[in-house]
Amino acid sequence: MLEPVEVENLIIEIRDHYVAQFRDFAARMRAEGEDGSTEVKFEVPDPGSAFRGLIVVDHITSGEDIVASDFDPEQMLSFNRIEGLVNDMALELEGLRWDGAVLRHDLPDAAPALEDWFERWFDPDELRLDPEAELSENIHALYVEPGELQVDFGTAPAEAFWELLGTLSAAGAARVVVSG
Repeated sequence: MLEPVEVENLIIEIRDHYVAQFRDFAARMRAEGEDGSTEVKFEVPDPGSAFRGLIVVDHITSGEDIVASDFDPEQMLSFNRIEGLVNDMALELEGLRWDGAVLRHDLPDAAPALEDWFERWFDPDELRLDPEAELSENIHALYVEPGELQVDFGTAPAEAFWELLGTLSAAGAARVVVSG
């Protein structure tokens, strides 16, 4: 069984591996002469289950035609299934795709508990915006379904992952299974 520090380091490694590829994607878009912006926040007209109807598009090309580009990493890190506890909540890590994490939980309604976490890590009012920073360090999307969350952690630090688990635990979740 892995020690907690080893699991924390694994999550950091997964995040950093994804973000390094995202940086390359952003640099490639600039090098190809794509005039636009990376990590652009949008309110979607038909939000579906997008939390508060907000998402971040990986890259928007401006000009005569506006084109949204989605980043799809070429490589993912994999690991063997891990079991442990977060506070008193059972945690199973079956996999973790940083831009497509699926968290299955046993809460009847997780949405109310996610408000503060979403404010911090999506930062809809851009209170943490650093115009000089290369990346926003925000999540790109949160989708809430009964018994399941889908999270694109975007360029947020690993702390966002752990705080989400802590939020679910504090809301009374007894078990969370992470895959993706």
